Amino acid sequence: MPTDRSWLLFDRQLPDFPFNWHYHPEFELTLTLNSEGMRFVGDHIESYGDGDLVLVGPNLPHAWPRARSAR
Repeated sequence: MPTDRSWLLFDRQLPDFPFNWHYHPEFELTLTLNSEGMRFVGDHIESYGDGDLVLVGPNLPHAWPRARSAR
């Protein structure tokens, strides 16, 4: 993040979360719309769905793998 900014917004509208298990020094506020799957934050594992809102702290490993639809 640029040093002259106090926050940064990403508006990602993706069919999948292309992010594997990762961490970073910033806080992350994630609102999930039209998706469901499993959320991994630190040692916590829980399902997520539409309208899921989570604040992840700095340097806390996390990932949001999306559930695959049966076809």
